[in-house]
Amino acid sequence: MTGPHIVYGKFRGNFKTKQRGFLGRADSPPTDNTHTVQVYQGTLDASDFFTEFKPQDYRKLKSFVLSNVPNVTINPGQHGPFIGNQLFTFTQLILVEPKIIKTYDIDGETYGEVESMAYGKTYASPQIKKLKPDPFNDLGYSDNQPWYHSNNGCVNSGITGCGTMYQGCKTNFWKILGLLLLLLLLLGFIRACNNIANDKQACVNADLAKKERIEKEKEVEETKQQYDLNLKNSLANVSTIYFYRNSADIHINSTGMNGTVDRLAEVIEAYDDKSFVLEGHQDEKSIELTGLDIKRAEKIKHILILKGIDEQQISVVGRQNKDAIPMPLYKFMDDKGTREYNQNMKVTIRVRKQ
Repeated sequence: MTGPHIVYGKFRGNFKTKQRGFLGRADSPPTDNTHTVQVYQGTLDASDFFTEFKPQDYRKLKSFVLSNVPNVTINPGQHGPFIGNQLFTFTQLILVEPKIIKTYDIDGETYGEVESMAYGKTYASPQIKKLKPDPFNDLGYSDNQPWYHSNNGCVNSGITGCGTMYQGCKTNFWKILGLLLLLLLLLGFIRACNNIANDKQACVNADLAKKERIEKEKEVEETKQQYDLNLKNSLANVSTIYFYRNSADIHINSTGMNGTVDRLAEVIEAYDDKSFVLEGHQDEKSIELTGLDIKRAEKIKHILILKGIDEQQISVVGRQNKDAIPMPLYKFMDDKGTREYNQNMKVTIRVRKQ
């Protein structure tokens, strides 16, 4: 059953902070404005479900308010609104007096596990797929989100980063880089065998190193494939932006907070090693004026640049009406009067081939 669901229960999850050095096991997450915290997955054993969302009842002095927390598996128990565990993204999740139970350091940043009672509200639909837990994967990453004390406790001020859709950000490359460095080390062992022909143990070590190298090469390739698949999944729900007839005005369903354009900017920012192509489309010449395809693509490019996207990451092309299919016009009333639109009036985005 889809939601949104309003739920309370016991939470245990994984977090990441850019703070250098270890957090103590009994510490709370950092509250300094120079630090950020991301909770990127977890489980919630539900004890209650509610029909009305009342976050103010749970914002205590030692509570934390998180926005857009992905990959939370809800165990509904025997009396929940759905059967069996389901994976959701929470629009808001409040951790009540959280405790850090485990920490470890990677490249000067702190990863760990946190548990608490939690109260929150999910998006309407459950997530389709959950990735294998991976502390190197910035799932649920929310860069530059300061945690600060207010009258209600420590609050996360906003939402950016990979968000709900984004599974696998650029830190996959640190993993790949580490594996490649290991491969170089293993190759060094093999060369040592040639230089020390009489050292049988060195040759045995080289054989073992060769076997391990083959396994690591396979792991690197699988990581690359998973990275590309994650990007494909990230673009799945933000790859099309619609417009009104005979204009470069974006349809209301593609704008606003968490609209298609905002979420597209988050994907492009997260995958800053990739380049993207904006393809403008329009309806048949008898329905729309010529040249709207390029104008629409340029409009989206301009908005993305204003949101901080590197201009070199984006190029535009016009598809004119080459992909148009016969379809009716729909009407929509806004402050400019009655507007018309259909699915031929759009901009689509794809990854540029390297």
